[in-house]
Amino acid sequence: MEQDYTGGFAEEDIVNWVLKATGHLTEKISCNEVKAKTDGQHLSLVFFGDVETALYKTFEHAAGRTKQEFTFFNTDASCVPSNMGSAPAIALYRNFDESPIQWSGEGDHGEGTLYEWMNDQSLPHFFEFTE
Repeated sequence: MEQDYTGGFAEEDIVNWVLKATGHLTEKISCNEVKAKTDGQHLSLVFFGDVETALYKTFEHAAGRTKQEFTFFNTDASCVPSNMGSAPAIALYRNFDESPIQWSGEGDHGEGTLYEWMNDQSLPHFFEFTE
């Protein structure tokens, strides 16, 4: 199947595009790599926990629906940040505003709901100015 290249031109952008285009939607990382990997991305989602769970399948399906603006990682349950509770969990890391933001499973826990949430949270929050 032929597909036009729609990614960036930096080495990391090219690698991420190829991984997604070939079906490798998430990258397995260690606890020690979470900060470095997410700091290097504009928008990234991290799944913490067992990849055999229904929540991981939702995470993986949402990864398959996106364009190239998000990078997806998965890691062990022991890597969950202390302020996020316990695994399984999904967090959005952004290089702007507050981060990480935990998905609390709004809606039906389905891939569409996660996909909508991550897209909504991918925009910077603005402050309302009054006179």
